[in-house]
Amino acid sequence: MKKSSFGFTTIEFLIVIGVISSVGLVIVGILTSALRGTNKTNIVNTLRQNGNQAIIQMTKTIEYAKSFDGISVENPAEKSAYYTVNCVQTPVPPPNPTPTPTHYQYLQITAIDGGKITYSCTSDYIASNGAALIDTQSVKSIPASCWFTCAQERVTSNPIIGIKFQLMQKATSGYVENTASIPFETSVTFRNLIK
Repeated sequence: MKKSSFGFTTIEFLIVIGVISSVGLVIVGILTSALRGTNKTNIVNTLRQNGNQAIIQMTKTIEYAKSFDGISVENPAEKSAYYTVNCVQTPVPPPNPTPTPTHYQYLQITAIDGGKITYSCTSDYIASNGAALIDTQSVKSIPASCWFTCAQERVTSNPIIGIKFQLMQKATSGYVENTASIPFETSVTFRNLIK
């Protein structure tokens, strides 16, 4: 009589469990990586949308403003600071390096409709008349990365306003894939100033 056995030995059973576990770990790793990549993409898209929206709003109102009311390092409403409207930089003789422009925190204009608009760089966001230009629930400005610059060739020429800020997402986890920051920078020339 011939005895046949169709079962698995303990060693064969352990090898199959090991192979299935290894394949499962590889699949979980791939899925986790894909989900983290998707999260990073969503964060970057949110930052870009907020930054682009703020840049577009500021450049349009500055470009078509009725008047340039000034630029200030400190908030004139709270301190004894004032807005300056003269952005002409004195030329430096050739051996000296070009001076770095002053970084201003406040910019005031009169819009085409006659309303006053004050743009400001606070520690967490960019504001227009105190209202945030970005979604403050998910995005914040990196402290000391937001400023305005002002330049003019001569007193009679229209000022050129530089805008610079850097955004990052507000709530961060410990994963590198969940952190991002994007710099935004542009310059805009006043077009419709009434002199």
